Amino acid sequence: MKTFLSGKFRRPYLGCFQKEHFQLCRFKNSVGVLASAWLLSIAPFAIGCQNKGPASQPAAPPTQQAVPPAKADPANFLPNSELEALLSDPAGQAGGLSAEVFSPKATYRWTLDEAGRTNLRFAGIIQHGPPGRTLRFNVLVFNNKDGATPLLTLPFTVAINPDGKAGYEVSQRAGLPQGLYYFKIENGEKKEMVAAGKFKITD
Repeated sequence: MKTFLSGKFRRPYLGCFQKEHFQLCRFKNSVGVLASAWLLSIAPFAIGCQNKGPASQPAAPPTQQAVPPAKADPANFLPNSELEALLSDPAGQAGGLSAEVFSPKATYRWTLDEAGRTNLRFAGIIQHGPPGRTLRFNVLVFNNKDGATPLLTLPFTVAINPDGKAGYEVSQRAGLPQGLYYFKIENGEKKEMVAAGKFKITD
């Protein structure tokens, strides 16, 4: 027969009933008379009055599934005949101004980072400018479907050197989808083109 400790006596118990923070334990006293008492239950009794039910387990978090990267639409890489014609136009339409493009070249491919964005960089030299003048220009970026509405307009200014030249560089972090893109560099005052080019964005 199991026993439990109550004061200075160890007495055989007959069972326990749990209610909130108390347990009603029935036992026989020293003369064999059936008795019962409510006892404060701060922790499960190590003597056998433990809860027998299974311990509850925390629910497992839902499994997160990786989102696959968006596939490139082949139509986004088709050449645009109207914009392709800009590439064959001779530079120097803007009052004698022209631009030599170092970046990007026509075969250049920018790649998307993990956030699905691309660091675009346009750099080169403005030529045949009026010495000592400060001129404004815009880089206009188009997709291969619409040559009239630019997706991006990136302004920059240059101070023309005594030799009529000035280097330029403009960068932009952009969230453009994969595809073929075209760009024009225009004189900011007269909106006349001084250079054009194209590039691709891939994964």
